[in-house]
Amino acid sequence: MASKTKRQPVDPRIPRSNKLLQVTFHALKQLGGTGSNEEILEQIIKDLGITDEVASIPHKGNPNFTELAYQVAWARTYLNQYGVIENIGRSRWSLRTEYKETDIIDEELIIKTVTAKNNTKQGQDVKIINNNNNKTNQNGTRIFLFKKNVDKSLLKAGLTIPKDSYSKLLEAVQVTLTKGEKTDLTVFIEDNSYKVTLTNVNLDENISNREVLQIRYSEGNAICKKLKEIFSYSQEKIVNNEGESLNEESVDIYALGPSTLKFVCFPKIQNEGQSGGEKVITVKDTIQNIKKYIAAKSFSYEDGLIENFYLSLKSKPFVILAGTSGTGKTRLVKLFAEAIGANNANGRYQMVSVRPDWSDSTDLFGHVDLNGRFIPGTIIDFVKRAELDTNHPYVLCLDEMNLARVEYYLSDFLSVMETRDVNEQGSIVSAPLVSSNYYGPDKSAAGKYGTVKLPENLFIVGTVNMDETTFPFSKKVLDRANTIEFSYVDLMPQELIADSIPAMDLPNSFLKTQYLFLQQCADEVETVQGYCAELKSINEILLKANVHVGYRIRDEIVFYMLNNKETGLLAEDVAFDNELMQKILPRIQGSSASVKNMLCELFKFCAGDYEGYQTEADDISSKMLKVTQNPECKYKNSAKKIAFMVRRFEEDGFTSYWL
Repeated sequence: MASKTKRQPVDPRIPRSNKLLQVTFHALKQLGGTGSNEEILEQIIKDLGITDEVASIPHKGNPNFTELAYQVAWARTYLNQYGVIENIGRSRWSLRTEYKETDIIDEELIIKTVTAKNNTKQGQDVKIINNNNNKTNQNGTRIFLFKKNVDKSLLKAGLTIPKDSYSKLLEAVQVTLTKGEKTDLTVFIEDNSYKVTLTNVNLDENISNREVLQIRYSEGNAICKKLKEIFSYSQEKIVNNEGESLNEESVDIYALGPSTLKFVCFPKIQNEGQSGGEKVITVKDTIQNIKKYIAAKSFSYEDGLIENFYLSLKSKPFVILAGTSGTGKTRLVKLFAEAIGANNANGRYQMVSVRPDWSDSTDLFGHVDLNGRFIPGTIIDFVKRAELDTNHPYVLCLDEMNLARVEYYLSDFLSVMETRDVNEQGSIVSAPLVSSNYYGPDKSAAGKYGTVKLPENLFIVGTVNMDETTFPFSKKVLDRANTIEFSYVDLMPQELIADSIPAMDLPNSFLKTQYLFLQQCADEVETVQGYCAELKSINEILLKANVHVGYRIRDEIVFYMLNNKETGLLAEDVAFDNELMQKILPRIQGSSASVKNMLCELFKFCAGDYEGYQTEADDISSKMLKVTQNPECKYKNSAKKIAFMVRRFEEDGFTSYWL
């Protein structure tokens, strides 16, 4: 019998068909809803930035057909068989009407459904997943119902549906239940399906007249075993120790269609020394994987930079990377995002080049033209997509963000960021970035975007060059961001890694802010007081030049330090040194003697006293630099920066943090 020809591996630079569904869908949207095979392919090449070399790689089985065209053809096939697009003749495709007003499709669900249908046609014993999905979810997406924090009940018996989600759930799964009735539901977790019971509990009327909806299963049920396996941390801390909820792990519950739900689980990414089960992936492990991914792309960064970047994003979703042009700032954002699973292909990463003429938020979110038509801005679609997909982190890179005044065009974002709060479900919510009446008379745009809020999974990173072509930052901007300076350059090439390192697909919990208010740190009172005591001493020095900081900066430094303490990524002094560099020193500038005197006092705090200290001398900076080489220098990088700032004052009579 002839042996089966083995399929040759696809060039890793070419995305596979299962990663091209959303991209193909988006390409058709950009083409106005219809397009030929060639037009769709060209749009995808443009959107993904695929080089001519990669786009022309021939398909192994047919040299007249490129590999990329082959993968896109399969993506079109999935979309066609699921009912997202239709062939209108002569190799032209069109979006079906019900998909023209949506921006996101569920790639996983489409592939699973089409595969199940095809397997069933071939006589295999495979259950069809939601085979009537086109009729139930007209936009082909999962319908988010509610978030559930993991507690003892979820791990042993089921969960009670929040009252405000009753009607939404029943409508989405197409079920009607009167009091005392129950019905079976199918729940998908990852790639597996489980049977559960949806019950309208028949409570004694003497106890309560209200309806109570519950999803129930027994402790021996397969879904119960699966949840205990996923949430091994809570199993250890809650069930085995007879505790209640820790609010550290959660499930997002979606409707997929008739009698079908999906549980998207968010287990705790555990820190060093914690153990909730046999398989523990620490934050340190994850950071090491990110560093390996970046190194495999032939980029190297200073030791501790990736850890610092992670801690900064974790503490607040707004980070500024500043430094010399060509040092890899923009590349770091892209590679870090790719490493955690956010890229151009899946729509979770976007780079926007800031224009010098941007003067307000309409450049970002859009405006209404003279004809009453809403013209979308550069990021509104990306932000809305993040808002609809809170399971994954979305990374927005504002490249050369200070070519225009940041406090002008980003003012709405900076203000709304300070309104963030935590709701009863544990989600971070905010005031609207864009209100529902922002679109004027354009009802189509209002229906498409609606009210746009700041999603908890949106992380904004700005890259800046500080030179004569750019604008300086106001304190409003600096107070709200961690500003990481890029000054490290090693022109010697690093050892090349031949093997490619796969990217991860991390949940939003990896970057999601844990602290918004100091009250949330009640379990770390002594540690917090220690950090605040250090900051108080620094603030007394800053007060001498009237550059002291307020509560916002205090809180954000504390959050950074607590995140570092929990993950063990950096030594405590190194972490605090980073925050001095990122939150305190960038605010200092001036030409008065009080500024120089204050810097000298601050240097003594960071590095200790030094020989010949006197503020009226002209060679203080050189003495400072010698002291920074001592092992006793507590905050080395900050001390070096202060020495540079003092030298600039000696030479120019003026100083600032920036080069």
